[in-house]
Amino acid sequence: MTPHSDAQWADFDEWTKEKKQTRRKESSVSLLQLFRSDKASTIALSGREIAVLEAIRLNPTGICAADILTLIEEQTGKQPRLATVYDTILGLEKKNLIRSSGISSAPNGGRPRKLFELTEIGQKALDFAGSMAGAIYGAASA
Repeated sequence: MTPHSDAQWADFDEWTKEKKQTRRKESSVSLLQLFRSDKASTIALSGREIAVLEAIRLNPTGICAADILTLIEEQTGKQPRLATVYDTILGLEKKNLIRSSGISSAPNGGRPRKLFELTEIGQKALDFAGSMAGAIYGAASA
């Protein structure tokens, strides 16, 4: 086995770094192409994400996290923690499924609240999730 010089290791490290960057770019482009081709099936949505997206869809002018929590409690009878809702919102923002649409003045003169709304991609992903659920339910009940 021949020893490798520091220069060889540096070249190898640079090559590895370039390969990783290329793979990331390729995967980002392919994901974007899938969205543009309406094949959102590659985006898996969790139950929490669907619940938050659905709450936002019911309020097209924007809704704050606390109101999303209240809506989920009313619709499902479950009481998720506010931190869980915030974490889900952050994940949905990273996926570009929702965006911050502004800030509303809080009732009672409290702290201003950040409002969220669906993006076009978020709308498509939610529609697709609904159609898949309908197809699965229809197949199961047939």
